[in-house]
Amino acid sequence: MDRPVKQSGTLDNLSKFAIEFDGLIPAEEGWLICLRCSTCGHQWSAARSSPEFEKEATECPQALTAKKHTGKGPKKKE
Repeated sequence: MDRPVKQSGTLDNLSKFAIEFDGLIPAEEGWLICLRCSTCGHQWSAARSSPEFEKEATECPQALTAKKHTGKGPKKKE
C-alpha cells in the first residue's frame, strides 16, 4: 500500500489509516507533528527528520496493545 506521508510529502490521506493530524509542537530538533489515532484516541508526535517517520505517521503505536485495536475489550450487552 502506498503510504501518503513521506519526508518530502504532505499529510494527505491519513484518514485511510485512521490517523488524524493534531497540530505542531516546537522541539529542539525542529517542529514535531502531533497525530491522533481515530480508533483508540492515542496521541503521539513524530519528527519528519526521523528515519522512521513514514511508519510513525501511519501506524498507531498502540495498535498491537490497545483493546480498541485488538478487539479484546469487554463485550457489550445488547
